[in-house]
Amino acid sequence: MEHNSNYIVLNRKILRWELWEDHNATRLFLYILLKANFKDVTDESTGITVPRGSLKTTLRKLCEETGLNFQQVRTSLKKLILTKSLTESVTKKTKAAIRIITVVKYDEYQFANKIDNKIINNSSYYIKKGIIKNDSFCGEENKNCAAFLGAAQNDRGDEVE
Repeated sequence: MEHNSNYIVLNRKILRWELWEDHNATRLFLYILLKANFKDVTDESTGITVPRGSLKTTLRKLCEETGLNFQQVRTSLKKLILTKSLTESVTKKTKAAIRIITVVKYDEYQFANKIDNKIINNSSYYIKKGIIKNDSFCGEENKNCAAFLGAAQNDRGDEVE
């Protein structure tokens, strides 16, 4: 199933993550995960290609959008980089340094090109019952999702009712 830009996947393992109790680092990590590109994008103003799982930003923008102060963002970024949750490259192309922040295991978190049969099967059931609409689950960008949902089967191989 291809990644849809309208949502992210968040595994419950995050509750056992070493930085979970650090609320500032967790807030910053979740913000970056939510804002990271789901496909490679070339920024027209700078010519920088920002790959899937990465975010082009500045410290000021991170402060403004997370509600953290400058020191909290810098400290949290350092912790996230030290724990190998993120990597960062800094480019000086404008007055403020442009940072490309990358989620290290983005494809693991956001299951690139994998199909989770339980999600498909359960969703197919609710779609067929009319509880949720196919378009609202799959989105317009994810045509493969609708095809899989239409032919979804349960774990025994029976067609889902």
